[in-house]
Amino acid sequence: GIVEAEQGDNGELTIRLFKRKYILSEDGEMVKTKGAPIDVPLNSWIDVRLDMPEDSIWKTKVSAASMDNPDSQPE
Repeated sequence: GIVEAEQGDNGELTIRLFKRKYILSEDGEMVKTKGAPIDVPLNSWIDVRLDMPEDSIWKTKVSAASMDNPDSQPE
């Protein structure tokens, strides 16, 4: 499938999944485009990587933990 992500003004993250659709261009090349929207299949998942703001709870806790134990790694 094709995944599309969008972040709203309120910090909300919307993830959409579409069927993969191929179209034959005028030059005879196959072009991959979005097809119909679909649900994530039961035997599949979507991995999401987020960049957290510096003042987020996560970064605050990780920073505090690393100060308490410099050899620790975040999970």
